[in-house]
Amino acid sequence: MKKLFLYIMGIILIISVVGCGGGGTGSPQPTPDNIVLSPNAKVLDNSSLQTISSVSPDGSTIIFNQPTTQVKAIASNDILIIGISPQTPNGLLRQVTAIQN
Repeated sequence: MKKLFLYIMGIILIISVVGCGGGGTGSPQPTPDNIVLSPNAKVLDNSSLQTISSVSPDGSTIIFNQPTTQVKAIASNDILIIGISPQTPNGLLRQVTAIQN
């Protein structure tokens, strides 16, 4: 009976070790060379980032002072990728729902 118990425990141990996989290849980690953005994604450049005059506390409203050509080209449904600045200390990722001039 003791041998049967050890035999079963051994099989369970082997299945557990083999079943864990050991970290196969999986998906490659993103690098600057293999990141693909949606056509409507806009990464604000430093010039445009500097024209942000204020951001609402919830990040839903962004006001630009003296907008650059890039900012003027922003359209409804664009996705804005905004880096770190004094007005966006954590950066922002937002979809444009409306534009007011």
